[in-house]
Amino acid sequence: MKATGIPVVFLVLLFIFTCQTLLTSPVFASAETLNPWKGFRHDEYRSGYTTSTSPSQGIEFWNITLGGAVWSSPAVVDGVVFIGSDDNRIYALNASTGSVIWNYTTGGPVRSSPWVEDGRVYIGSDDKYLYCLNKTNGALVWKWLPPLGSHYAESDRQPLRSSPLVTGGRVYVTYMTYGSFTGNHWVYYAILNSTTGSQIGIGYGGEGMLQTYASPAIWGSYLYVPLGKRLWCQDSTTISTYWTYPTSGTLGNTIESSPAVGYGKVFFGCNDGRLYAIDRIIGSQVWNFTTGAAVFASPALYNERVYFGSLDGHFYCLNQSNGQQLWNRSLTYPIYSSAAIAENKIFFGCTDGTFYVLNATTGQTLWTYVAQAGIKSSPAVADGVLYFGCEDWALHAIPEFPSEIVLSLFMILSAIFVTFAKKRAHKNSNPFFL
Repeated sequence: MKATGIPVVFLVLLFIFTCQTLLTSPVFASAETLNPWKGFRHDEYRSGYTTSTSPSQGIEFWNITLGGAVWSSPAVVDGVVFIGSDDNRIYALNASTGSVIWNYTTGGPVRSSPWVEDGRVYIGSDDKYLYCLNKTNGALVWKWLPPLGSHYAESDRQPLRSSPLVTGGRVYVTYMTYGSFTGNHWVYYAILNSTTGSQIGIGYGGEGMLQTYASPAIWGSYLYVPLGKRLWCQDSTTISTYWTYPTSGTLGNTIESSPAVGYGKVFFGCNDGRLYAIDRIIGSQVWNFTTGAAVFASPALYNERVYFGSLDGHFYCLNQSNGQQLWNRSLTYPIYSSAAIAENKIFFGCTDGTFYVLNATTGQTLWTYVAQAGIKSSPAVADGVLYFGCEDWALHAIPEFPSEIVLSLFMILSAIFVTFAKKRAHKNSNPFFL
């Protein structure tokens, strides 16, 4: 009697079951992203927190090598990952496979991070322009060049590296200008019409560093803008000033961290080595916490805690109410990457090329992934997949690894084993396979 029949049918059923399991897994994203990551720090509060599922181990699903280092942080919307690169391009990639859907070439490296809203992608470039592109095909909708005062020279323009925020039909973005007449760099912010790119208003903050990555956040009608050595709070519609911190004088150094808003406070890091917590309504300091070096990373907010890395090589967890340190991890190398949080896990990269995933409660390492170069890009987590850029020129994607996939693979191997076992048993006339 031939050794066919039951095992063949069994293998066919297993194949159908496995395909169904894989295709319905978040790893194989649909055209709709159920838990989108619209821009830098996830939301307009810049919280860094998502309700998405997340990877439980560092098994890379795909990576794509672009034409330059990736400092930009990804946005993930409608099954597409949007990212900038030092090869002067803005990319739209299939979130499931990493294949390029479109790319748009600017006049300089793209270290700004995209924001996706109402079918459009907003992002800055080192060519000094802010771009608005069609999300579907990458066509240019408009681009905006920050204005210069009469006493500035054209050469005073600086790369636009901050990450725009788009809400309520408006674009909010900070930018830098060099004052050749004074020898200082000056930080401004602009409010634009998101549809047309027309300028609604310009705000001036003060002296900054060589570049600014610090980007605005919004809570209701309150707009929080880091400008040089002060944090400004203004009405997001009228642009009238509620308060500045400090109210007089300046901080000891400039703010390169983007603020995060929550728990009735606004939190931000500073190049003076401190993390500040300011009452978001009246602008008074609630507390500050001192690290061993500048704080470039933006804080993440979750479960009554504040999480952030410092250039001192430590990653910190503080009580949001009083700034008390709950734990810190010494990782040796400077941390520029701003953490994402999902499922009580903290995700961030380090300049030694290690990507860390920590338990948000204890700080214990859950798993790591080692890239080929340093990581300054901040991660995004969407529909169970972790995305981050790297100075190895690649965008990396690490998915959750569903138990169903493990089970399916196990069943396939079992089926193969049964098939071979049947053949052997047939030779021995085993009645089980008759």
